[in-house]
Amino acid sequence: MIRVMLVDDEPFALEGLKLLIDWRSEGFEVCAECSSGAEALRRLPLDRPELIVTDIRMAGVDGLELISSAKRQGFNGQFVIVSGYGDFEYAKSALALGAAGYLLKPVEPEEASAVLTHVRRRLFERETTLSEKRAAFTQAVSSLLCGMPADAVPAGGWWRVATWGAPLCHGDMQRVLSVYAEGAAGTCILEDKEYLVVHWQDENAEPEWETVKAILKERHSHLLQSDRTDDPSRLAALRAHLAAQLDTSCGALAERVAVLTRAVALRQSGECQARCAELETFCAACGADAKTRARQQLVTECAQQFAKQPEKFAEFLTAQDADLEAICTLAIRLLAPEQERLSDRVAEYVKTHAEERLTVENVASALGYNATYLGRVFRDETGTAFREWLAALRIERAALLLYRTDENVCVIAERVGYSQYKRFLKHFKRRYGLTPEQYRRQNQAMPATGK
Repeated sequence: MIRVMLVDDEPFALEGLKLLIDWRSEGFEVCAECSSGAEALRRLPLDRPELIVTDIRMAGVDGLELISSAKRQGFNGQFVIVSGYGDFEYAKSALALGAAGYLLKPVEPEEASAVLTHVRRRLFERETTLSEKRAAFTQAVSSLLCGMPADAVPAGGWWRVATWGAPLCHGDMQRVLSVYAEGAAGTCILEDKEYLVVHWQDENAEPEWETVKAILKERHSHLLQSDRTDDPSRLAALRAHLAAQLDTSCGALAERVAVLTRAVALRQSGECQARCAELETFCAACGADAKTRARQQLVTECAQQFAKQPEKFAEFLTAQDADLEAICTLAIRLLAPEQERLSDRVAEYVKTHAEERLTVENVASALGYNATYLGRVFRDETGTAFREWLAALRIERAALLLYRTDENVCVIAERVGYSQYKRFLKHFKRRYGLTPEQYRRQNQAMPATGK
């Protein structure tokens, strides 16, 4: 369907335009109804009509001014003027400005059908011409980016090449091209990257890039732009420079995958999810094959952890073509021991970090869990709150050191994780009913080893 905008400052006339013509059977759809020329100009970028049917006499911005202003805004569709018998001189001016035809009030359906047939033909011819121009420009762009001469290069003006790495889907690519005037931009996919080339005539009127950046941001991609040049033969060198920038960025890919693999090994589900999201964004900016390389490295490194478990290894390989998060989720599930409890993982972590300042918050963060969730599950599995369990564990370790070594009591307190001796003393007396010194004297039957 061809999109049509109706413009008239008389409400009844506007309603008549909409109802008297069977737009759908003529191959048109009404996309906007405007009560003034000024409103039509404001809505042009939003409604994107291909045909504007407008009254010629309107307060403020009349039909003639609407045609001129719309063209200055870049509108390259068709116009049909609606006029009264006394407006023929106006109508001739409109035709001189390029209007496809005019309709007399009151509008007759048969007359409207003839005019719309003419409009359809003009739109078809224009689209055919534009398609040929777009194809020629795209072919020229491809040749220039490959360092080859091109016959259809626009004369003069300025050029700039840009890329976002991995190719976009057709719809998004069309959105990018629609930002620029017809014949001013083209895209080309070379190797694993998509490039955008923009050409303009006035050195001081470079087309804007912010809209393109916003479109790419929706797709988690980042726009890289080259220097601008007035020599199209330099586009190949500029493309190579952009490709090198992307490849340099991909040098950090292995490091990011290594961080993700470590999170898998520690079975940190929350950390894996966050790192996967970051890696997806990073890959999108590094070219089409970046995600494939990341997946291959992730599978290779995770697979090493199943070296002595052939059944689990075989199951893990079934997910090697899945997305990153699915691979990590399966690996974590397979790495978890049978009937493993979260409290067992907490105990294992605390054992290897006993001398650090441990809280339920930093233990939960290290293991990739929410602190409230970890605390609740720990209590359910052990019957004891994490803080109480940790204090008892530290005091028992301190008692063992008092029994087996002759180290200073303050040093022992620090070794088991107490930064305040008073707190250590309070917890020790509560557990054993003795001070650390009394406990040591009472248990001196076993000679100290000094270790």
